Amino acid sequence: DVLFATGSGTSSGNTGTCAAPNCTDFSAAGIGFGVFENPGGGTVEIANDPNDAGNKVVKFVKKTGDNDYFGTTITGLAGPATLTATNKTVTLRVYSPAAGTNFLFKLEGGPGGAVVEKDVATTVANAWETLSFDLSAGVAGTYATVVIFPNGRSKATADKTMYVDELKFPEVGGGGSGS
Repeated sequence: DVLFATGSGTSSGNTGTCAAPNCTDFSAAGIGFGVFENPGGGTVEIANDPNDAGNKVVKFVKKTGDNDYFGTTITGLAGPATLTATNKTVTLRVYSPAAGTNFLFKLEGGPGGAVVEKDVATTVANAWETLSFDLSAGVAGTYATVVIFPNGRSKATADKTMYVDELKFPEVGGGGSGS
């Protein structure tokens, strides 16, 4: 008998590698959302991971009546949204019902009022994957506002449920005395 392993799509949004302050896994208290562009009733909330009930994630439901720019600001993150001079890549674990689902990630209120954003599309359906947002066009420094637009800049043709977990910013240098 010859057996081949196949992916089951049942992985968790939790990789076990997310550590504060530069990574937020959404299991901690104090996470807040400022939902906007949702006249159709789209929602954003902390919920169970669709594949791992022991893991908390952000659940987005974009409804057919929601505007193109349905999304949310996120507050209460484990640490600041900071881009460094040498690393301006942010990663985010996402789960979408379809490959090709666009996620728009945006930082606002950076140094001198800087804003930077990037679109990245999923490559798998009904499974977790890590998307990397190259924000190299952004100014190094700390940004006041984090915004996620699930389904990017487009309307949903049917109600669409998507999830995110493990929002990770570049590590800010430090070192320290060790005391």
